[in-house]
Amino acid sequence: MWVQVPLRGQIKFKTMYNKRKVIATTSTIPSRMDNLHFSIKSILGQSIKPDEIVVALPSHSMREEKDYEIHEEIKAMSDSGVITLLHSEEDQGPATKLFPVLKREMEAGLSKDKESIIITFDDDKHYQRNAFENLLSSGAIECGAVACRKGSRIYLASEDHPFYTAKNDGILERIYNGGDEESLTRVDCLYGTSAVAYRASYFDQDVFDYSSVDEAFPEVSAFFVDDIYLSGYLGVKGKTIVVCPFEKTAFQEKAPSNVTDGNTVNNAINPVSDVSKKTPNLSKDVINYFSKVFHNKV
Repeated sequence: MWVQVPLRGQIKFKTMYNKRKVIATTSTIPSRMDNLHFSIKSILGQSIKPDEIVVALPSHSMREEKDYEIHEEIKAMSDSGVITLLHSEEDQGPATKLFPVLKREMEAGLSKDKESIIITFDDDKHYQRNAFENLLSSGAIECGAVACRKGSRIYLASEDHPFYTAKNDGILERIYNGGDEESLTRVDCLYGTSAVAYRASYFDQDVFDYSSVDEAFPEVSAFFVDDIYLSGYLGVKGKTIVVCPFEKTAFQEKAPSNVTDGNTVNNAINPVSDVSKKTPNLSKDVINYFSKVFHNKV
């Protein structure tokens, strides 16, 4: 049952919500397990509540090289049916928040007019209550687009361009935040940090092992930069990614764990650039591999 909330004069897609199950899904790493419940509680407080909240976890974290210990509050949420704990056979990197649910929904074999909407959210964010409403009310997901609330366009500059440097290797990025946009805006790269909505039919089985399609695929790099990999993959499949506009909040919510509100402007939330600074070759490897998708010129 959906709680109907007026949306600034826009027409709600009631039929879509009633026909489709909405699944919110995330994952985490052992060092963040203790604070995961803060993010989940912000999802429980959404103006449009998901039908299911999934926490996908492998038994062992490759990234931290340790086993998972389920936090008591997460276990209590699972025992009471508030969340679904979904076991992943392996640590698939940050994409673990999507892949186990995606695989389950693909195996369900629902038709395109009945398949679920899968919304990924991060384990260390406190989401403003209209975050899911921003994604669903736009109608983008029903039209076959990937809906996000923050993203970027990737520009590839030639070596003779003044913006080209040895450090950036000609890879430039322009960020689009939904709070600054007045309409749906096409982007190349989605930012998972502020929630992203997909449908299972956007993907084929090769998304789980793209190296099976092309041995040249930088599998190790893609493991760590899921936003870039998924964006490039979806681009190859001909899917459009759009940033949905929303009313920007005037403040940044804080939680005891210093969890940030994904609806506010936050210059620190910049996955492509942030990852590029820490591990530059990971992002560059994947962007260059999908250069035919990230083809904007400057």
